[in-house]
Amino acid sequence: MMPNGFPAGLLDYPPRPPSGPTIVFVGTMEYRPNVDAAFWLAQEIFPLIARRVPEARLLLIGHDTRHRLRPLADGQRIVATGSVADVAP
Repeated sequence: MMPNGFPAGLLDYPPRPPSGPTIVFVGTMEYRPNVDAAFWLAQEIFPLIARRVPEARLLLIGHDTRHRLRPLADGQRIVATGSVADVAP
């Protein structure tokens, strides 16, 4: 069993140009605690971060995010991607 999170050094991806500071929340939105956490992050925490780092973005990644988290996504600073094949890129 692997705990939540892992060292980025384990990934073997070529370097990419930075797209600015990005916070990534990954989880299935069929699990209610993940939905609650995503709303809390987007509504309570991310605005505090964005005040200090205006170019920051929040990506909400995972199954059913586009449906359940649609009210949070503005398409620019907060993006709900839905399922992705690989979260690393």
